[in-house]
Amino acid sequence: MDQLYDFKCPNCGGTVEFDGSLQKMKCPYCESIFNVDDFKKPEEAGEEWTEETEPKQKDSTFDSEWYYTEGKAWDKREEQELATYTCQSCGGQVIGESSAGAGRCPYCGNNIVMKSQFRGEFKPDYVIPFTKTKKDAIESLQKYIKKSKFVPMEYKSQRNIQEIRGVYIPFWTYSSTTEFDMTYTAHRISAIWREGDYQCEKHDVYRVQRQGTMRFEDVPADASSHMPDEMMDRLEPYDMHGAVDFQPAYLAGYLAERYDMKADECVDRANSRMEYTAKTQVSATVDGYHTVTYNNGRFRMKDQKVKYVLMPVWMLSNQWDGETYTFAMNGQTGKVTGRLPVDKGAFRNIWLKNSLISSVIVSLLLLMISYFF
Repeated sequence: MDQLYDFKCPNCGGTVEFDGSLQKMKCPYCESIFNVDDFKKPEEAGEEWTEETEPKQKDSTFDSEWYYTEGKAWDKREEQELATYTCQSCGGQVIGESSAGAGRCPYCGNNIVMKSQFRGEFKPDYVIPFTKTKKDAIESLQKYIKKSKFVPMEYKSQRNIQEIRGVYIPFWTYSSTTEFDMTYTAHRISAIWREGDYQCEKHDVYRVQRQGTMRFEDVPADASSHMPDEMMDRLEPYDMHGAVDFQPAYLAGYLAERYDMKADECVDRANSRMEYTAKTQVSATVDGYHTVTYNNGRFRMKDQKVKYVLMPVWMLSNQWDGETYTFAMNGQTGKVTGRLPVDKGAFRNIWLKNSLISSVIVSLLLLMISYFF
C-alpha cells in the first residue's frame, strides 16, 4: 500500500513517484525526472470528467446552513484501479491501489487487513503537494525523540522510524464575506474625588457599536474523525498559496485518507474560528475605556464557497502499553507535533537513582549540621 496510483516511467517502465523536494515526478530506478503535467489528467486524455457546479449563494448567519457543491466524480476506470483499506482496530480508512496488499494503519499502527471496492468518493478540488521528503521527516522525528530521555529503545529503532509514511489528509476549507454587527458596554472614569473618608468616582457608560465586513479565505477543518482536531490544529498553518489543481500524479508514492465527515458536519468548527477571529480583531478597536464588555453580535455571510483540499502529513503511529502514540509533521512546512511513549522502567530507574543521590546529599548535610551545631 505504498502508492495511490501506478504511473510508469516512459524510459524504463518502473513506477515513478512525486518527489516533494523537486516538485516533479521521479523514477527511483533510472532516476529520470518528469513534470507533473506529463502525466495527464483524465479529462485531457479524453475520459469522462464531471465538472463542479457553482455553489448556490445565500445570505446566512453563523447558525444558518451553508450550501455545498457535490464536486467532481471519479471516472469508472479510476474506481476500478482503487480500493479502500479499513483498519479493523480503529476503523480508519485509506485509499490505495486495488492490487496492494495489507499494510500498517497510519493512525494506530495496527495491520490493515480489510479490503473493499472503492466507490462513492468525490475528487478533491485542490492538493497541497509534499515539499518535505521522507528524509526530512525522519530527521525531524529523530530530533523529536532526542528531546525525551525516556522513549523506549524499540521506538527509537531505525526499523520503526522507517515506517513513517506520507498521508494526504482530507480537509474542507470555507470562504465567505462576513457582515458583522457587534455591541459593547464600555465604562470610562471621568472624575475622582473624596468626600470625607470615601473616595468617589464618576463612571460614564457608553453603548459602543461596530459594523462592517470581513473576508475569510480558506478557513480549514479536517474531514477525518480519526485525526484529532487538536493535533491538526497544531500542524497549521498550511500555505494555501501552495495549493494546486488536483492531479492524481501528486499522490503517487503516498496514501490518501478517505474522508468520513461531510462539509456540513465540519462547518461548525469553521464558523467558530471565523466568529472568534472577528470578535478578537473588532474588539481590539474598542479602546480608550477603562472596561469593555462584549454584549452580543450578529453575523451574516455571503459569497460562501467550500473547497475539498488534500493536505500533506508525515505520520508514524505505534502501540505501547495499550495506548496509541502518534508523531506527525506538516508535509509542507515541517512543523511537528505528537506524543511519544515513555519507558516506565527507565523512568523509575532514573527516579530511584536521583532519589538515592538526593538522600545521600541530605544525609551529609544533616551530619554537617549536627557536627557544627
